[in-house]
Amino acid sequence: MVQKFLSKFDKKRLGIAFKITILVLGVVFIANNLDLTYSRYQSSANMNIQASIALFLVDQGTFNGTIALEGLEPSDGTYSYVVKVRNFKQSLRANVDLDYHIKFETTTNLPITVSAYRNESNETPGATNILLTPTYRTDGDVYYKVYDTVGNHRFHYNTNEEDYYTIVVTYSSSYKNYPELYQGKIDLLSVIVTAEQVV
Repeated sequence: MVQKFLSKFDKKRLGIAFKITILVLGVVFIANNLDLTYSRYQSSANMNIQASIALFLVDQGTFNGTIALEGLEPSDGTYSYVVKVRNFKQSLRANVDLDYHIKFETTTNLPITVSAYRNESNETPGATNILLTPTYRTDGDVYYKVYDTVGNHRFHYNTNEEDYYTIVVTYSSSYKNYPELYQGKIDLLSVIVTAEQVV
């Protein structure tokens, strides 16, 4: 009965259809693996590139922004963040000259090192770290590391202006040996900008 059933099929065509099916499945399998490999490469290559934040100084006062330093792992590499400070937002612009001062704070959950560069990348030859030696402050049971900077910077009312700060965080690979101390913890980086009208 089985032979009678199989005799109705052309064995040559059945063989060709089987080979084509195997070939198509092989191509699909290879394409899926290449896509997966490409995604993994992209993910690891962009691991240290983080989104930026922007603060708009359209009047005098204190302006704050916070970056959650998530996903940090001890390594020999660095993590970079960009903070933009502007005197305009869309069609709105400060109508007076403003002097501003910028500083940074981190919670002390992770043993990280921070540096900052104004209007340049840390990879620029001769780049200058603008942070002073950090100090500490407490708020209840929470300790903060405060990174002040030297001097003030000016925005003029008659033109759109922007400064950008490249923040570089290092989490030394020497801490790989102590995962139980830092696993699951995140640090917060606060940006504090104080703007005053130029008189």
